[in-house]
Amino acid sequence: MDPETDHYKVLGLPSGEEGIRLTETEISRAFKQKALQLHPDKNPDDPHAKQSFQKLQFSYGILRDGRSRELYDNQIRARTNQKQQEEARRRAREEEIERECERMRRRMMEKEEEEEARRRRAEQVESERRRSWMEGKEVDKQQQDARRRGAEQGKSERSRCWVNGKEVDDYLRQQQQEARRRAREEELEQVCERVRRRMMVEEEACRRAEQGKSERRSWMEEKEGRRRAEEEAQGRRRMNAEEEALRRSRQDLESSDGGLDELLARLGRLNVRGGGGKEAM
Repeated sequence: MDPETDHYKVLGLPSGEEGIRLTETEISRAFKQKALQLHPDKNPDDPHAKQSFQKLQFSYGILRDGRSRELYDNQIRARTNQKQQEEARRRAREEEIERECERMRRRMMEKEEEEEARRRRAEQVESERRRSWMEGKEVDKQQQDARRRGAEQGKSERSRCWVNGKEVDDYLRQQQQEARRRAREEELEQVCERVRRRMMVEEEACRRAEQGKSERRSWMEEKEGRRRAEEEAQGRRRMNAEEEALRRSRQDLESSDGGLDELLARLGRLNVRGGGGKEAM
């Protein structure tokens, strides 16, 4: 018998707490109705009819016996409580994982914001330095007006080269920041994945432990069912033996009564004959 078998459900009854509240009359009525449906004589073409009917009888035997039903109902309550506790622990672990991931995301965003702030400050410093440099150059141009025309082209080329180099540096710096950000995101996802896997391993271990407990409970139920069946069979055998002994005793008594009547009849005839002889004398 499957350790996860719901004996109430086998009889077509509600399971869980609703099944626990059912009366013996309701259980007996459900068994009779279900037995009429699953009896092998009613399903001659079903190769599994006998197995289904035996399963029905076993479930009814568990629920009919007060002690067995009490143990089974306690198992249902324990299993329900355990599932609720496991669900609560699972939700708590998921919430903890989400909180940890959220903290890591916030730290990453804060770090990126700090780097962005440093980059802006560096750009401001560089802009100030460039403006000062340009202003200084403008002053130099005003002071050296005589040589402005000859030196203007060279200054323009140097300024353009400097600006182009600055744009290349900014582009490379942005690429490096983007690469670091992607690396941090990948690392965060790996951490979250490891936590999820660890949670799945813990849940699997809990499930296997519960399955082992259920198998042990099923073995105990089957043992208890076999013990009750053996006791019932022994009781029937004792009853049959007593009936057979009673029948034989009755037969012997009847035989004894017949022999006694015949003996009394013979003695009566002898007495009659003896009495007649005495009168003749």
